Amino acid sequence: MESFGVFVTLLGIFYVANLVGTSTRNGIAPSIASISSSHGNQMATAAFVKSLRLWLLVLVAATVILVILSPLISNLLGGLPLSALVVAEIAVFGTIAFALILSLTQGLGQFRKLAVVGPMTPQIIKFILGLALVGFGYQTAGALGGLLAGEFIAALIIIWGIKREMLSTQPIPSPIASMLLRGYWSGL
Repeated sequence: MESFGVFVTLLGIFYVANLVGTSTRNGIAPSIASISSSHGNQMATAAFVKSLRLWLLVLVAATVILVILSPLISNLLGGLPLSALVVAEIAVFGTIAFALILSLTQGLGQFRKLAVVGPMTPQIIKFILGLALVGFGYQTAGALGGLLAGEFIAALIIIWGIKREMLSTQPIPSPIASMLLRGYWSGL
């Protein structure tokens, strides 16, 4: 029964991260749509990918800091298992990063891809993997690991679809860059 309490606590942390990711996605998507309508999908994708690199670096740095502070956080939260906490911290990174990546498909109006890759793919993968990992004895960390794997695989599917634009060296005009920055901040 104690594992259930740990899981619910960590799920609550994940839920807050999901809210941050979703609100940021809703701030970025209109900016991407605006860039796409005035400069084309390729420019919108290239600008988004360049800005995403910076935000992913910020997220990686924050995740590393959280992982380093895990023993302290575990004590503050009543002695949560360290392995489950670290997986949850990495899952928070994955959740926010996945929401940012989904903002591209939403902003470009690729709603079929958004519908399939957004809610369906990660849910199916995390259910199957989470169940398997729990079955193999990984308990709470396994359930959260399934969640992380589902979002990671769905993000790879989206990235595979925009790989050509990701390699673009096209210069991004500063008005477009500032428009995306406003989108990030309005979402936060």
